Amino acid sequence: MSVDQVSVGADQFARSKVSGKTTNGYGALTAKAKLAPFSFERRQPREHDVVIDIEYCGICHSDIHQAREEWGEAIFPMVPGHEIVGTVKAVGSKVKKFKVGDRAGVGCFVDSCRTCPECRRGLEQYCSVLTSWTYNGREQDETTPTYGGYSENVVVDENYVLRMPENLAADGSAPLLCAGITLYSPLKHWQAGPGKKVAIVGLGGLGHMGVKLAHALGAEVTVLTGSGSLLRDLGSGNFRQVGATLRSNHQYGFCRHKLERIFETVEGGRRHGGRRHSGEGERGGGLLHRNGTAKSCGVGNRRDSGDAGNAGFLRQAQHCQRC
Repeated sequence: MSVDQVSVGADQFARSKVSGKTTNGYGALTAKAKLAPFSFERRQPREHDVVIDIEYCGICHSDIHQAREEWGEAIFPMVPGHEIVGTVKAVGSKVKKFKVGDRAGVGCFVDSCRTCPECRRGLEQYCSVLTSWTYNGREQDETTPTYGGYSENVVVDENYVLRMPENLAADGSAPLLCAGITLYSPLKHWQAGPGKKVAIVGLGGLGHMGVKLAHALGAEVTVLTGSGSLLRDLGSGNFRQVGATLRSNHQYGFCRHKLERIFETVEGGRRHGGRRHSGEGERGGGLLHRNGTAKSCGVGNRRDSGDAGNAGFLRQAQHCQRC
């Protein structure tokens, strides 16, 4: 995206908070607590703000990790949710990108400093000063907590709101805002397309997105799984419908030194799977083609399992390469 407005000043932050609107949602009041009804205040819309009535919010596994405080010290009460789709209810006086009635979405972050080199390059998700995450974060005043999409509505600057196509179902498209971009970004960056042999490791929330996106980009797709029950329940026919081949770990020999790109979507993939499937471990038997690349796109429940804050944008994660 390209943000052409400066950050909101402290005086505007103060004014917008004075007359905020009470919103109902579900929150974890303390770490590991069950979600419970929770009311809080959304800010009064500022001139560049969009007010979205939330219709659907996906449940991302990172919501669970953060509500359990498994990724380090968290902010409570916490209202999770960063796969938000809804309808624009109101817009600020200077909003140009949205109008009332538009379908809109909000992903993993809702603001950034707008002045650092990353922000100026249109890579606000890598903001080196302060990224305001959709929940379990702070607004740019470094004080106000952010609350996510397990709620009735959300107020976000138009520059951090996404336009959602009307021909996509709201419930089905919500996961694109985290799981979708987590796979789409590295697939595009590492040029998964026609003529490329691509493997997706794991078929959970991330994995099934990877299979669909890699196929849509034109790649030859193989799904690698250690789950015998998955093979029995789904069968190879279901995967042929989306141009993919499903293989269990005892069938990995068919892929030996043939795969040009491997995308790990299982938890702790960088710590275990990347080694196993790239050719360094014993079980994979060396699946990567010469100069192939293995990427880790999964973040686990360990505090040392990676940069959890950038979990939705792991394009630049560490990788294994077979030379």
